[in-house]
Amino acid sequence: MHAESMDDWTHEHVFLGRDHARNERRTRVVIGLCAAMMVAEIGGGILFGSMALIADGLHMSTHAAALLIAALAYAFARRRVGRHVPIAFAEAIPIAALGLAVNLVSAWLLMDEHDDDHGHDHRDLNLRAAYVHVLADAAVSILAVVGLLTARAFDWLWMDAVMGIMGSAVIANWSWGLIRAAGVVLPDIQPNAGIASEIRRELEMGSDRVADLHLWRVGPGHNAVVATVVTHDPKAPKAYKERLAAIPGLSHVTIEVERCF
Repeated sequence: MHAESMDDWTHEHVFLGRDHARNERRTRVVIGLCAAMMVAEIGGGILFGSMALIADGLHMSTHAAALLIAALAYAFARRRVGRHVPIAFAEAIPIAALGLAVNLVSAWLLMDEHDDDHGHDHRDLNLRAAYVHVLADAAVSILAVVGLLTARAFDWLWMDAVMGIMGSAVIANWSWGLIRAAGVVLPDIQPNAGIASEIRRELEMGSDRVADLHLWRVGPGHNAVVATVVTHDPKAPKAYKERLAAIPGLSHVTIEVERCF
């Protein structure tokens, strides 16, 4: 009998599709096309004042992001994701701690003092989106540090992956809260019922009655109001606007006066 090696008794554990390499290349090409078109549409929209172009460019960015996930899946499949990879704790833990420090400093710099002083109406949602993003990153960094320390102390390597999944859940939860806050502004939902009640109290004097009232936020700390006043004794719109002058945050006021016979 001829001498046999271990290679005679083993086999490859790669189960990639027949066209794996070709499909991966095509996916990358499409990502490049989407990214280039995204830049062109957003740039063109800003340059030429077209919201439609900007919207389509942002929509194209979601395509590029989704395709990037597909490309990463192809790459991970080639590297056998299921194979055990040792964790270099001595190098990984300091990097995670540094990431936590950077995110905490960033969150402090982006903190909006108006949150405590004036409430939700004065929030800059753009700044808050950045703040929530880095705060979520800080939470994920904490989970990463805890996961790495626990994995090293008890040899629970699975803790590293568990903390990564928990971090994703944290980001998803905070993102949903931000989406809800922005959603109130975009469809012109009434920002504060208390302001609406105060407007009615100031306008409804004597025979003056508010027949219609629309209130919406137009910017951080700025609200617009359109009101129709029905009365037996009509006054100039300026008189009604003066009644509302003491209410903070009313930056654009339109009053329509109708005589009631």
